[in-house]
Amino acid sequence: MPLRRALRERFAWSWFYAGRRSHEVTASKRYLLALFSPFLSPLLLARQIRVVVQRRRNILPLVRALPLLLVMDVIWSAGEFCGYITGRPVRAPPH
Repeated sequence: MPLRRALRERFAWSWFYAGRRSHEVTASKRYLLALFSPFLSPLLLARQIRVVVQRRRNILPLVRALPLLLVMDVIWSAGEFCGYITGRPVRAPPH
């Protein structure tokens, strides 16, 4: 998959996720989630690293992929922020 398409898809899926989730929480919690969404990027990256390290394999490929993983995680966080701020999902993300 081309990088540009992967980034657009990740952004759309995260906006969709947060927009749908917004219907299940109060407005104040929604804004709190939006406020903390920038902190999601390092959390996601830490989880991805933890899984690879615990399995003790693919560590070198992980190290090489770290810059791209970070970009993808930042895009995900931005999408969630938009979903929580608008309180509505975008149309269904591409497959």
